[in-house]
Amino acid sequence: MPTPKPHRRADGTTAWRVRFRIAPGGNPVVETFETVQDATRFARLVEKVGGAAARAARDAADHRGTTTPTLREALRRHLELLAASTTPGTTSKYRRIAEQTFLTTMGDLPVELITRDTVTRWVATMRTTPLTRGAHAGQPPAAKTIRNAHAVLSSVLQRYVDDGVLDRNVARGVKIPSDTVRRDMRILTREEVVALVDAMEPYYRPLVLTLYGLGLRWGEATALTPADLSLGGRHPLVRVTRAWKEGERGAYLGAPKTRRAVRSVTVPASLTEVLVEQARGRARDALLFSAKRGGRLGGSTFHTHAWRPAVAAVGLEPRPRVHDLRHTHASVLIMAGVPLPVVQRRLGHESIQTTVDTYGHLAPEAYAGAAEAMDTLLSSW
Repeated sequence: MPTPKPHRRADGTTAWRVRFRIAPGGNPVVETFETVQDATRFARLVEKVGGAAARAARDAADHRGTTTPTLREALRRHLELLAASTTPGTTSKYRRIAEQTFLTTMGDLPVELITRDTVTRWVATMRTTPLTRGAHAGQPPAAKTIRNAHAVLSSVLQRYVDDGVLDRNVARGVKIPSDTVRRDMRILTREEVVALVDAMEPYYRPLVLTLYGLGLRWGEATALTPADLSLGGRHPLVRVTRAWKEGERGAYLGAPKTRRAVRSVTVPASLTEVLVEQARGRARDALLFSAKRGGRLGGSTFHTHAWRPAVAAVGLEPRPRVHDLRHTHASVLIMAGVPLPVVQRRLGHESIQTTVDTYGHLAPEAYAGAAEAMDTLLSSW
């Protein structure tokens, strides 16, 4: 980063100068500032987006004042408008992604001064900049992290294209790395599930059995109440109408993930008695699976105090995630010959394509049928 240097004027006052290059290999030029804070901010901008973009940003600020929205201001307006059609958790997530990624580099740039080259340089910088927080701190971000950040950036710029402020969305079409190795789903065997449940603290066993037996998402299962259970009829049901969401001020109960996620799920006979016992003595509107001290059972609490110790005790490798219980549920259905459209409705997928893309490879009879059809054709030659 260029280092701001003090410069004493003829009148005795002190200014601050930043010496930098407009383009790599070009002749050095100087910008002068009244305060060391302004000079330092400019020097950081030079380091992040290059001399030409930094100077253009300063010129825009000097000549246009507050009429030119910076990317930070554009994001704020975008999220305010987006709040009309998305959940608070979604806008909070987008804001968090932006603050941790592109705002650190381009936040102070006016939107019309962001070029395709600026976005490409940001992507290249992200690929080599270690994360500073989270479980992967010290490691470069995964391609999915960069892709998510790029999607948010592109949506902000697209809004200003739609509003006629920008001529085009310079983020659209910028290539994003795709070299992340995606972790495969971990399908547990029946024996592994039994061992896992046996190793689990008794308080949490009904929840694990429910996740496995119904294939619910974590936020759906932990939002259930006794009022959602209809276990006395010929076909016991669990109605999924709510799920936990992440909002600006913590978790809250809202609609499930998709429109089709609002559904009724038939309950296996072996799970019915478990749920009957779990609901016993609880108010109809109380949480069916709560924290030990009451209230919502958080995923991190469950993972730390129940899931991880049980997985370690059984010695499962590779270690399954809690969400793998849902994958395992789907795989059991498919291997039993349940059609994919039925699996889709049971899991609450919005589109059959999601079900096919996620679990289609687990339907060996479909592939066998394709091979037999081709064999019939080839053998007739």
